[in-house]
Amino acid sequence: MTIAEQLRAEGRVEGRVEGRVEGRAEGRVEGRVEGRAEGRVEGRVEGRAEGRVETLVQQLMLKFGPLPETLLTTVRNAPADQLQTWTVRVLTADTLDQLFG
Repeated sequence: MTIAEQLRAEGRVEGRVEGRVEGRAEGRVEGRVEGRAEGRVEGRVEGRAEGRVETLVQQLMLKFGPLPETLLTTVRNAPADQLQTWTVRVLTADTLDQLFG
């Protein structure tokens, strides 16, 4: 093997090692950034859902008085679209059965 071939081979090895190190570092940074962004979005979504639940529970208690635990569990586990429907319906319902039936 000539000196030029040997230097090229060493350069390839060094290049591969440097590429792997740089790629891993970039991947870690990108992963952290993406993870933080996803976490913020999920936190906002969860916060809004919790706010909807608390608003609806407060409206229900003001209108109908103390609520059965089973109803509270139903409300806390409901999807966002259902919470929205109930939040509007509570304004016109005269009974819990009308609201949730």
